[in-house]
This record gives sequence, structure tokens and C-alpha cells, in this order.
Amino acid sequence: MNHQSRQSRLFILILAMIVLSGASCGGAGAKEAVARLAGSLDDAGRAVTHEVDASELDGLSSKLDEMAKNVKNEGSLTQDQQAVLDRSAQHAAALREIAGMLGVADNVKALITTDAVKLLHGASLSQWNEQFEAKMREASTAILKETTCSAFANEMNTSSAVTPSTSIPKPGMTGPPIPGDVYAEFKKIVADAGYSLSEVQQVLSLQGLSSDIVSTASTYVGRVKKSMTAFSWSNGGAIQAYIRVCVK
Repeated sequence: MNHQSRQSRLFILILAMIVLSGASCGGAGAKEAVARLAGSLDDAGRAVTHEVDASELDGLSSKLDEMAKNVKNEGSLTQDQQAVLDRSAQHAAALREIAGMLGVADNVKALITTDAVKLLHGASLSQWNEQFEAKMREASTAILKETTCSAFANEMNTSSAVTPSTSIPKPGMTGPPIPGDVYAEFKKIVADAGYSLSEVQQVLSLQGLSSDIVSTASTYVGRVKKSMTAFSWSNGGAIQAYIRVCVK
């Protein structure tokens, strides 16, 4: 009986060692897989600070998904490892949303020229000559784009959890656009073109046009922003929207 008892204890000890050995190997595998996943997360974070297209974003998302599957296949995870896995899923979803948002940003960019003309005509108080209209069309389009880029840049600077690349050019206007700044731009253009401000104000409401431009720029930002979650917007979406509308 003693001999059998010793054999049983020996068998249990060997079995325990095998189980522990397997658990140890699985833990090491999980550690390596999570480290690789964390590295890819860092790569994705850097990518969204530069100009990227939808296919690149989709590719990064798919890579994170695949690496996350490999991590799950390693078995049980520590709390910290699970946190990396959860963060990966969140960022993979964000990358897909940002990729989808690029088309919305392209649509907004395409609207600027036509909307600028509509706003100009909406601010008209009376008839004007073709030369003045051509000058104001050009000015309205340029200022609407600059104001729009200022609005997107302000979101990028205040809402983003990541910092945009230093290679991304900044807009002429800084800070959130306000009608007073836009009005000052129009006044300068009118003066540089040799027109009298008082005469221009008789045929065109520059202050009304300035307010409408700021409001339209804000609408553009809202349209793009609501195409994704707040997490996606702050983790690359705001940067990519600015690049798409104002840089690309």
C-alpha cells in the first residue's frame, strides 16, 4: 500500500509539473503576442498623425484584429494584457470609422466653392458689376476655405488625444474662427482691391456674410464629426479630417 501510495503521489507530482509547464509556456506566448500587439498599436497611433488613405487605415485595422485573435488564442491573460487587448479592439474600430469618414470630408471639401457663391449672393443688397462680383466670388471662396480649415484645426488642436505631425501645414487663421476676424479679412481684401468700404456695404452685407461663413464652417465640422464616435474623433479622426479638407 505504501508503495502504491508513493507511486500515486509521484504520478500526481509529475502531472502537476506538466500542467504548470504548459501554463508557463502559454504565459510566455501570451506575453510575446501582447507585446507585438502593443507595438502595432503604437504604429497605428503614429500613422494617424500623418496623411494616410482609407486603404492604409483599413489595413492597420485588419492587422490589429488579426493580432488580437493571436493573443486570444494564447489562453488566459493578465489584467494588463487584457487591457491591451481591449484597447486594440477600440482602436481597430476607430481606424475603420476614420477610413469611412474620409469620404464625408471629401464631400465637405467639394461644397466650399459652391457654398461660398451661395453665401455671397445671400448677402447681396443690390446689383453689382461683373468685375466686383468676380473679385468677391474669389474672396468668399478663399475665406470660406480658410475659415473652414481654421475650424477643423481648432478641433484638431483641442479635441485630439494624439499630436499631429509637425509636417502638417497650419491654416492662416488660428484659434476658433469668429465673425470679427472674417470681417477683418474682407475689409482688407476690399481695401487692397481699391474699393470704398462704405460703397461696398451699400451693395453687400460684409458683416452678414462673415457670420454666415463662420456658421457654415462650423456646420462642416459638425457634419464630419458626427460620422464617427467621440473616441475615433479624438484618436486620429480630427487630424485626418483636417488633412483631408485642407491639406490633401
